[in-house]
Amino acid sequence: MPGFDFRRAIPFIEAIPYGRWTSFTEVATAAGNPKAFMAAGNHMRDSDGRIDNYWRVIHNDGSVPENFRAPADMGPKDPYAARQSLMKEGVRFDANGAAAATPVLLVWGLGEGFPAASAGRRGCRHRARQTHRG
Repeated sequence: MPGFDFRRAIPFIEAIPYGRWTSFTEVATAAGNPKAFMAAGNHMRDSDGRIDNYWRVIHNDGSVPENFRAPADMGPKDPYAARQSLMKEGVRFDANGAAAATPVLLVWGLGEGFPAASAGRRGCRHRARQTHRG
């Protein structure tokens, strides 16, 4: 994918604060191409849990991917364990299994100090869940 370099997204993923989550679209944006959210998910899956805070990356709609998996010795290993970890951090899930109105960390919320922050996009914003996946 043009402009996509997953190595640029790793510091973003590792900066997700306790009790917060972000989406695969934001990870793809941090990697340089917001349309590459599926590629971002594939890279995360292939990382075998070596990236800190990997369980805090979920779909835009707040759902944990059904195919979520990671080595058991590295943290949450399946969708249930990932939800449980997020819940222990204070993330609430609604009856449909989606993270309920929890603030999301956006790439441009990290400002100029983050290499993937887009030109002119600064400040800290939080967003509630959206309806599309990514």
